[in-house]
Amino acid sequence: MNVRVLDVLRLGCLLALLVAVSACSSATKRETRSGKLARFEAAAGEPVKHFNYLSLYSWEPLSDGALAIWTRPKEAWLLTVTQPCLDLSYVQSIGLSALLGHNVGTMDYVLAGKQRCRILSIRPLDVARLKEQRPK
Repeated sequence: MNVRVLDVLRLGCLLALLVAVSACSSATKRETRSGKLARFEAAAGEPVKHFNYLSLYSWEPLSDGALAIWTRPKEAWLLTVTQPCLDLSYVQSIGLSALLGHNVGTMDYVLAGKQRCRILSIRPLDVARLKEQRPK
């Protein structure tokens, strides 16, 4: 091989190594999925039978069987659903089977993609505590 081809190959290997090292260092800064679920569970109160909502403000998948939903900026709920609810990790939006403005209870479903995942438990979240415990 000529010298230029070897230089290009060396440069490519060096860049690949830098990308790999960078990815490893950023992965350690991010919270693991199980760590995030544990943090949300620690901020959750006792289970309730239902909650009222007018709209979904935000939501976040925590595992194949749990998600957090915000009904207002300072009101959130930890839902556990039947597993596996695999589409939770991939869909852009979710829905709830309860009619808008009505109670959501443990007989309702989270609609994620083509899946209907039955709600097993509902726990209110202490949003202020979640913010305090968020990794920096």
